[in-house]
Amino acid sequence: MTEMKKDILLLTIKAERFPEGIQRAFDELRKRLPDGDDRMPYGLSKPEKDGTIVYRAGVESAGTGSEEVPGLEPVYLKKGTYASVMVNDWQKKIHLLSGIFEKLLQHPQLDPATPCIELYKSRTELVCMVRIKTGNGRGDPQNAERR
Repeated sequence: MTEMKKDILLLTIKAERFPEGIQRAFDELRKRLPDGDDRMPYGLSKPEKDGTIVYRAGVESAGTGSEEVPGLEPVYLKKGTYASVMVNDWQKKIHLLSGIFEKLLQHPQLDPATPCIELYKSRTELVCMVRIKTGNGRGDPQNAERR
């Protein structure tokens, strides 16, 4: 489990297609950020009603929440408890990521309103996460949302 202690504002760009457009989205994201920007990247994926998956590449906002970068859309990740799996040497295990998320999505307390989250801690460490409901059993209203 991973505990997110505060809401996180991400600046994101949508991939044109999933999974083919993921790398291009990260490349485009890096082009829009200042040279030398070393913020940890995030990946967000969420199925739509028609079964397609929307993927967003993002980075945590460096500012006070008012930071705007042309062409990047804000997405908020809400604080709370996340079921998580650490993947070491993730670049050699990309083919395993969908299975890891399939297992995480089976969590009995899954918050279905939130996306699957990839937090790239380094070139070798990746944390795969899904938010889970906690507390009163009626569901936690906090979830990831675009504003």
